[in-house]
Amino acid sequence: MADIQLSAERVVHAIRTMRARAGRLTDVVGHSQGGMIPRWALSFWPYTRPMVDDLIAFAPSNHGTVDAEGFCATRRCPAAFHQQRRGEPSRSSWSGQCRAAPDAKLVRP
Repeated sequence: MADIQLSAERVVHAIRTMRARAGRLTDVVGHSQGGMIPRWALSFWPYTRPMVDDLIAFAPSNHGTVDAEGFCATRRCPAAFHQQRRGEPSRSSWSGQCRAAPDAKLVRP
């Protein structure tokens, strides 16, 4: 549960590497924090957007998670847990800055 920014940098590296090796667009799939981090990566590294065909996020923690509260109350928290706590200033600031691509489609079940 590394710092979300560091995790996003790894996602950016993976997107660039897969694009270079495959020579075609890639899909990104994630769950929970793994669904939120690619959104962050595509927002702050917009040059990666044309490299991605689809971003599929299952239950992403875009607005924080109550799970972090319980976990942090009982033990020492990894950076990512602190960053995903509801009301956490760093989470609020980056979440408000994340923007979907102009042609993005949101599909909800």
